[in-house]
Amino acid sequence: MGAQFIRRAAWAAAVLTVANCGGGRRPGDTQPAHGARTGAAAAASGQPWSVNLGSQGGFTGGGSGHRVRSDGTVSSWSRITPQESLTTRAVGLASSETLHVLHAALESLDTSQTRFASTGNMTVFIEWIEAPAPRRWSWPEGTSDAKIPSPVHRAYLAALAAVASARPAP
Repeated sequence: MGAQFIRRAAWAAAVLTVANCGGGRRPGDTQPAHGARTGAAAAASGQPWSVNLGSQGGFTGGGSGHRVRSDGTVSSWSRITPQESLTTRAVGLASSETLHVLHAALESLDTSQTRFASTGNMTVFIEWIEAPAPRRWSWPEGTSDAKIPSPVHRAYLAALAAVASARPAP
């Protein structure tokens, strides 16, 4: 997942930065910009949430990835086999802008009610953990971006951008 993750994270961060430069609105949008809607929604709900993303499978069944929490905390995780406990490491704090974009993408994905659960030898996934129940989307590693439903792809790229924005806590 290393080199591919870094390329995708850098690309996602660049795309999301450019997309948000104009306030996040496009002509014809009927809803507020991502940051405005998400900030209000997050404040209103007051519920903590987190996102797990990564890949798992292969010969050992283990995997690695990241967890992004609503407070901005980003950590990496890995395990060699599914029976082993997770090894985690603090990465830092994600920027508030990328957290807002991520939460908005997750809300949009949830609203779209997109279901996407496919597996392969190595399976890439994004999992949103928020009340009332966690939701998970997955696809075989190497799947063309064009074959991943747009709401899932946007949420995955937003999660990668949040991870890429993480800086060590002061």
